[in-house]
Amino acid sequence: MTLSKFDSILSIDYGERYFGFAIKLKNELTTFPLDVLDSKDDDVYKHILKYIQKYDVDKIIVGYPIGLTGHKTRMTNLVDKFINNVKDIFHVNVIPIDERFTSKMLIKNKTERLDSMSAMLLLETYLIDNE
Repeated sequence: MTLSKFDSILSIDYGERYFGFAIKLKNELTTFPLDVLDSKDDDVYKHILKYIQKYDVDKIIVGYPIGLTGHKTRMTNLVDKFINNVKDIFHVNVIPIDERFTSKMLIKNKTERLDSMSAMLLLETYLIDNE
């Protein structure tokens, strides 16, 4: 798969409650975090639509949780359903990205949600792997 600097790519760090978002804009190679959504307070699909419209998104990448042994987990099944929903609703290319080691790169504390930074790391991993 070839990466075009002309693509606008939305990255999503999926969580059962919290979703982190990051973006790479068209004609740019840099990435930046957007925000963290609490799905108890907001509809994740409306949030995704907002970003697709605002940034003219060409593709979406989603952190894909695979167990350390390489097998699917309970979370993997939830993310599979989410990816299928996003594809069906928005008709956009959705690419799962192995997230096994990216979340460990961030130091998490109990007072700050870093899901958008996780989404940015996923996006940077995708960009590096597809140069």
